[in-house]
Amino acid sequence: MKRIALLAACAAVTIGSVLPINAEELRGNIGKPTRVRSSPLPQGGEDARWVGYAVSRTGRIFRVDYGFDTDLEAKQAAVQECQEATLTSCSGIGVLRDTVVMSVICRDGSRVNSFIGGSTRNAELRIALDKAIKAGFFESDCRPQYTNAQR
Repeated sequence: MKRIALLAACAAVTIGSVLPINAEELRGNIGKPTRVRSSPLPQGGEDARWVGYAVSRTGRIFRVDYGFDTDLEAKQAAVQECQEATLTSCSGIGVLRDTVVMSVICRDGSRVNSFIGGSTRNAELRIALDKAIKAGFFESDCRPQYTNAQR
């Protein structure tokens, strides 16, 4: 009986120490990409600096904005939320709020994967495509899927 009580107490401490994170799932919105400065969506506190974005292999995109102190914290939170929601691997980035983010989805036969890039210098698409090329896709296998830039 004492063992059950101890296990229950440990579970309560463990569960209580986990920060619940709810990511916003984003929908693909690419027609013809146009470069316009992004507009941050305030979700975190006023001191919010870093935002996490993650994309699943199949193209589902997630955004987590809780005012993270580092890009790594933001990225890890977004990837975790993405992986839990999609039950597949995800890749992510941590960026400042004014960064424009773009994801691409790549298909080569039965192989599918998505990649994400962010930039304040109009290079987000190039960054995402470079990641795809590094993973063995051709640029022609990929198409833009999402951007947070206003159109």
